[in-house]
Amino acid sequence: MEGDKKEVQDSKNYKLIIVAKDLPLVENYCRQLSVASKKSNITMSGVTRFPIKRMCITTRKSPCGNGSNTWDHYEMRMYKRSFALTTTQTELQTLFKSVKNPAGVQVTLQEDQ
Repeated sequence: MEGDKKEVQDSKNYKLIIVAKDLPLVENYCRQLSVASKKSNITMSGVTRFPIKRMCITTRKSPCGNGSNTWDHYEMRMYKRSFALTTTQTELQTLFKSVKNPAGVQVTLQEDQ
């Protein structure tokens, strides 16, 4: 009985934010996290999808400025997802050890008060 009380007191609320340029990487990583959290009995509220951030860059093709006005258009998209977790710190560490973080995916963990 005392062990259960201690475990409930140690659990905290965390906010997990995932950002990447590649949509399949983000979706796959979110799927892996949700499956691993269900296996380890971590309370997780669903994926919150944020609007896509678009950065557009327009530049001249000709470096010298002579010739016809031709332009290149480049676009970078940033995909962002968020989770809310309620767990202990040790369970959180085992969760991140079980799910491999792919290159190009930025993971931010914040503790909610």
